[in-house]
This record gives sequence, C-alpha cells and structure tokens, in this order.
Amino acid sequence: MLSTLVVVCGIGIGHKNAVIGQADVHGVMLDDVGSGFELTDESVDPSGALTRTFTGPAGSVQITGFAVTTPPGTRQLFEATPQVDTFDLVDEPSLDLARWAVPAGQRLGDSAFSALTFASRDHFFTIILVLVDGATIDGPAFVLELAGRQIEIAGEPLAAVDLEESNPADLELASLMPEAPPQGYGLDAGSITLPGSTLVDDDELGDPEVVDFLNKRAAGFAQAWGRSDLTVAAGVTKYPYDIFAAHDLAAFGDLDRIAVPAGLPAVPPDAVVFRSADLDQIGVAFRRGDILVLVLTTWVDPATQLTATSLAVDTAALVAPRLPDGGGTSPYVFPTPPSRLVGLASTAGFVVLAVAGARMVARLRARRVRRMWADDPEPAIWPPPRRGAVVVPLDADAALLRRRGAVVMMVQLVTITIGVVALSGDFAWAGVIVAACSLVVGLLFTRWWLQKEHRLLGPSAPPRAFRVPRPAGAIMGIVAFAVLGVGVAYLLKGVRYTIFKPTLAQLRWADLLGMAPRTVGYVFAAGGLLVTMLGAVLWRIARSLGRARVREVLRSDSRPPVLYLRSFGDDAVPLPIIASARRPLFELFSIRGADPFEECVAWELDSYGPVVSVGRPGGSLASLGAAREHLSNETWHGEISDRMRNAGSIALAPGETAGLAWELEEIVTGGHLRKTIFVFPPLAPSELARRWAHTSSILRSAGAIVGDLPAPHGIVHTVQIGPDDTVRATCADTRDEATYRVSVDRALETAGVMPSNIAVPDRSETSRDVSDPA
Repeated sequence: MLSTLVVVCGIGIGHKNAVIGQADVHGVMLDDVGSGFELTDESVDPSGALTRTFTGPAGSVQITGFAVTTPPGTRQLFEATPQVDTFDLVDEPSLDLARWAVPAGQRLGDSAFSALTFASRDHFFTIILVLVDGATIDGPAFVLELAGRQIEIAGEPLAAVDLEESNPADLELASLMPEAPPQGYGLDAGSITLPGSTLVDDDELGDPEVVDFLNKRAAGFAQAWGRSDLTVAAGVTKYPYDIFAAHDLAAFGDLDRIAVPAGLPAVPPDAVVFRSADLDQIGVAFRRGDILVLVLTTWVDPATQLTATSLAVDTAALVAPRLPDGGGTSPYVFPTPPSRLVGLASTAGFVVLAVAGARMVARLRARRVRRMWADDPEPAIWPPPRRGAVVVPLDADAALLRRRGAVVMMVQLVTITIGVVALSGDFAWAGVIVAACSLVVGLLFTRWWLQKEHRLLGPSAPPRAFRVPRPAGAIMGIVAFAVLGVGVAYLLKGVRYTIFKPTLAQLRWADLLGMAPRTVGYVFAAGGLLVTMLGAVLWRIARSLGRARVREVLRSDSRPPVLYLRSFGDDAVPLPIIASARRPLFELFSIRGADPFEECVAWELDSYGPVVSVGRPGGSLASLGAAREHLSNETWHGEISDRMRNAGSIALAPGETAGLAWELEEIVTGGHLRKTIFVFPPLAPSELARRWAHTSSILRSAGAIVGDLPAPHGIVHTVQIGPDDTVRATCADTRDEATYRVSVDRALETAGVMPSNIAVPDRSETSRDVSDPA
C-alpha cells in the first residue's frame, strides 16, 4: 500500500514522461546482499518500481526501488510519506533521508521484521528483511549496512529545500484538490498530500535551461488515495504560460485512448482519457487555461481496468468544477523544427514576402497620390492644331524604363535575400563573408544598371570623382545601417518566436514584459518591421545630410550647371516612384510610394550638369534633389542673374509666387528663354492650367512670344518655347517618376544640352506635329 501510493504520486504526477516510460533503475540496484543470500526473483510492478528478492538460510531480503525526477525530488517525496496505522515510523539518524517502519507497539529490533525506507539523490528505496527463527543476524544493523551500500551506488541525497519558501504558489493550488476521494471505492485510508510537484519537464522542449526556467515559475499540488489493490493520484499544475499547459496536454494524446464507460460523469472539454500499457495505468488529462490536471489510477487483482477507469473519470469530475473559470481547453503541438534547408528556404521566403508587402503598401500610397489629380473635374480637351507646335509622347519609353527598373529590383532582392539567409543560418564566419559579398554585388550591380538607365533615356553623365560624404551624413549613415540591422534581426527573431517552440531568451523576454511567449513574437516581428522602416527613413536622411553644398558641387564638376527654379511650396509635391537603380539597396523595404517631385527631376537633370537651386529662406534640411544655396534677401537677385548666365540650362516649375515671377522676367530679359524648360509639377489639371496662364502672362509682359499649349494641361510634362512662338511639349497619359525622367531627357536633347562626344539620338519617329493630334 505505502509503496504503491508513493510511486503513483511521485512518478505519475511528478513527471509526465514517467507515464510514457519509467526511467531504468536496474543499473543502481544492489544485486548482491551477501551473508548467504542469493537473488531468487526480480519483477517490475504496475507502477514501474523494480523489486529484487534474495533468499537464504537466515530468511529473505526484498529491495524495492524506483527513479524520482525533480520535481518533485526525493526529499519532497520522502517528506510526503504517509503514516500507516499498523506501523510506527522512526527516523534513522545516521542517514539523511531514512525512516524505519516498526510494527505498532514494538521497538526497532524486537521482531524478526525490519523495514527501512530511504532515498538517494534520484531514487527511492525500501529494504524489508524477514528472518527465520534461530537466525543470528542483527536485522536492523544488516539492513542499515545494505542501505549504506545502496546509497553509495545511487548517489547522496540533495540538500534540504524549504518548499514553501521556494515556491509558495504550490500550496495555493491545494484548494483545487477535492477534500475526499470519490465515494464507493473504499479509498478511506493511507492518503498522502504532495505539494510542489509539477509537470514541466518535457524532453520535447530540447533545452534543459528552458525546462529549468519553467519549473522555477510553475506550481503544483498532488493528492493520492488508495487501498491494497487500487490507487488514484490527482495532480494540478499551474504553468507560467498557457501554451505549455496546452503542449503537455497534447503529449498525453499520443498514448492509447480508451472509451469512457457509460453511466459515468462527462469528462471535461478536450480531456484525454488514456491507458499507459508500460505502467498499467489509466489516466485523465485536461486543462483550463494555464492549469493542467492529471489523474492517474493503477490497479492489481482483484481490481479491474473498468474500476480503475471509472475511478479516474470520477476523480476528474471532482476536480474540474473547482478550477477557475475561463481559459482555453484545447491541446497544442509545437511545430517540428525545420531542417536547415527548410529553415533557410523559409527565411528567404519571408524576405521576399516582406519586400512584396512593402511594394504593395507603396503602390497603395502611390495610388492615393494619383487620386489627388484624377478627381479634378477639368476635361482633357485637345486644342485646335497649330503649325509649328510639336507633341512628344513619353508612354512607350516610360514603360521601358519601368521594365528596366523591375530588373534591378529583382537583382537587389536576390542579393539581399542571400545576405539575410547567410547571416541567419549557422554558417559562422563563412555566412558573414557571403553576406558581405552579396551586399557588394548588389551595390555594384545597382551602380552599373544606373548607367544603363541613363543610356536608355539619353546621354550618360561622364564619370565624376567620388565625393566623401559630409560628416553629418556619414554619422547618420552609420546609425541608419545599425538601425536597419537591428530591425531585420528582430523581425526574423519575432517570426521564429511566433512559429517555433519557445527559447530561453523568448521566455525571459516574456517574463520581463509580462506577456505570453507568442505575444513576444508578435511584438518583436511588428517592432522589427517598424525599426526596419525607420532605418530606411534614416538612410534617406543620411544621404541628404551627406550631399555636398552648391560650391562643393560646382568645384568638383566642370560641366555647365543646371539651374532649377521653383516655388518653395512645390518642394513637398509628391510624385509616384518606380523601381529604379537610383534607389540604393537599403531602400528595398521602403513603403513610401512617392518621392518629392523635385528629387526625381533633379536626378535626371544631373546627367547634363550639376543641379543647383536656391534654398528656402531660414534654412532647411538638405534634400536628395538639387544642391541648395541659401541667399540673403539683399543679394539673391544678383546671384540668380549670375546663375542664369552661367547655367547650361534652366529648369523651371511654373508657379504663382512673386519671386518666381521676377525670375521669369529675368529669363526673358536676359535672353535665357531658349535654354529654359518648363517642368509641370504633378498637380491637378485645373491647377496646372491656372499656373500656366499666370506664367505665360508674365512671359508675354516681359516681351516673349508664347503660343498656346499643343496638348491638354493634364498630360503635359515639359514645355519649351522656341523662336517664332513655336511650342514643344512632352506628354504622357500618366504621371510618375518614369514619365518625368523621360520628359527631362527629351527636352534637354532638343535644347542641345549634352556632352560634345555623344551624338544626339534620332527621336523624330516619336515626335509628331499637332496638326494630327489623334
């Protein structure tokens, strides 16, 4: 009776894996007790305990032992040994954990019967000696000598532990246990209570540190009742997080399921009723949130399996109503960790999805910008044809530029995916080298493809000396690179935390943040994505801060400059962007969808000369467009006049400000109209119509002959005014970065602004006289 209760409570409740297969105790059990005794029998009882029987002329020796896991631990199990009415328990002072069972009313050594229960570090033992009449052996001394040998083989006990101090939550679960066992089974004697036992010791977690972390934060309580042929033990475990209770519940589902006999109470939702063939046990396991309940019964003849099953279900029915309301009841299985190949493929797929998601968001934001123009009510009416006016269509070349941009984006995606996979895989320094090489390849290909884009549109800028970024830009670039690295790392870590079984680091984060482990994964993934986006923004700022000032640009580039004039309010006008080599590798995850209109125009103008402009009064953050020069109110007129004379070409965005009106007059009076192209900002057609009316009015007042536009305002990109009031316009049905970059090239080719060693491409087939506007 005593042995069966201890085994069921200590093994079955203390360690879930013991239900599936008891640890082997053969290697630490005495197989020779001396004094003429020989091993005559060896057996394993239904609870998994090993018993060896030795017989000889003086009597018989029976040694029973079983392994004990931690929790509950041998000390905790020893202290829970119950009192039996027919025996007195007497401590053995020479051993740390040892207690004699002396027949009631007698003293130790008065009879031929000697029984000692004791514990080693990981095992629990009982030695029973029964001497025959006339035997000369000192029973207690002989048993004590055997116990010393057994402990020496199995290992010394652990140090004492104050259970209530180490985990006071254990005892709080005692209220969930029924006060008495189910009625009708005769379980009214020999019950034991075992605080502190938990089930968080799962080999499937694969990390002893994770198991130790969970055990220190788990709480448990167990109770057992029994009779000579039937025992039941009920244990309740409170896990740190729901997911582990659900996972352990799923593990019981791998055992042999059995049907519940008719007429018994209904089992709790998602409960598992099973039989362990190895230990001949019947069990019921179920959970409520982070609390898991395990009921185990074991039986020997004359009890039956049906009786054990009924007892297990009845006991579960007693415990279930005592659990807190709320919380999930379903099991959960951690995904099997992927092979290295599958893991690397998953990482690559995630990077591709992240880029695709960023592109989708960017497209949606670009569509929102386009709607700002599409909602304008002005109809696209073609004016009557007029001799000398020319319309240059841009759609075909712009479509080709978009396709070329898709190529560079794919190459950038491949190189950055290789880099991330190399860093995320367990490749040590080889992974770092591959990642660095992929980064270099991506940067070099982007640079080479940029020259191809320029040659597609028009003349390519001659090679220029590398300019070291300004200190502020270099420092910000380092910060941006670090932020990008942290963002991508935590993004991938969050995905792993969400999908696979928790790691020790993840559990520590969960403990620190006070949230479930899977929630930590969600937070890391979302936070990593946001940090990655922040890194992309910081990278743009770094590029802006690192750009040279006007005088540095002019000093390092001998070509005639391109002067860009606009209203300061147009600096923030958005233009939908395309995939292009002009954006570096690190902006692959950008979700902007639109860049400042000036940036796209200035990028293409830079192929023909260094682009300079006047900065907003009061100073502003450097942009990725034209190089800024801040001028005082007293000197800006003279400075602008000098810039116009020295410029190889002038690009002007029509507006309605007083400063722009003065600049228009200066262009006419200074004789610069022939090298000026008017670039229409991406605005609503009605706004463009009003601006052009204002611009043409000022030009006429200054003495220029300006004809009407040869196409609707809503599709015009650039306008050039030639001699005898001829007007040449570039047009496209859409407005995005591709159409504006093509329009700038077509306009500057007409103006003859290109290096002398490059022939002007023949574009006559793409131009048409407006006498045939259709």
